[in-house]
Amino acid sequence: MKVEVTDDGSVKRAVKRHGDAMRGLRDMRTPLSRAAVFLDKWVRANFKTQGGKVGGWAPFKDGGRWVRKSQVRGSVRKFQSSGPRAGSGRRTGTRVLDSSARLLQDTRRLYGSFVPFVRRDTAGIGSDVPYAEKHEKGDRSKNLPARRMLPAQREVRRDIDQIFERSVDEARRKEDGK
Repeated sequence: MKVEVTDDGSVKRAVKRHGDAMRGLRDMRTPLSRAAVFLDKWVRANFKTQGGKVGGWAPFKDGGRWVRKSQVRGSVRKFQSSGPRAGSGRRTGTRVLDSSARLLQDTRRLYGSFVPFVRRDTAGIGSDVPYAEKHEKGDRSKNLPARRMLPAQREVRRDIDQIFERSVDEARRKEDGK
């Protein structure tokens, strides 16, 4: 699962505006790398705010995450041992509700799986974790709501265009300074 940003004509428009000075921007690696870093920061901020960049993620169904009592560390978290699935472990009372759990972040495997990338004319960020797409799009058969982790291109297009514009301006200044 990934999101990619490719040139939708903004670089071509910048070339027309700046003409010959654009010859200095032959290597697209710099603006593409900057775009990939921007996407990485966007995804990290979205996780930190539990989907705040996309309107928030649907909360846990039961108000928290059910965990085994043996997984409880310290007394800083709030727990309760009642509810529809309390005691649903092998022995009665072996599960508790962790109301301080953070959505999609209990093991940080999903969070850490998002890696920015740059190809010849594309920048993006993606995850190879098998369940990432199910969380991104939701899964009705498992009663799993969609929790968007990646930006839609329309949400980041203006920022990406600005990254390319800055790169064009830098190339132009270099060309003028020669």
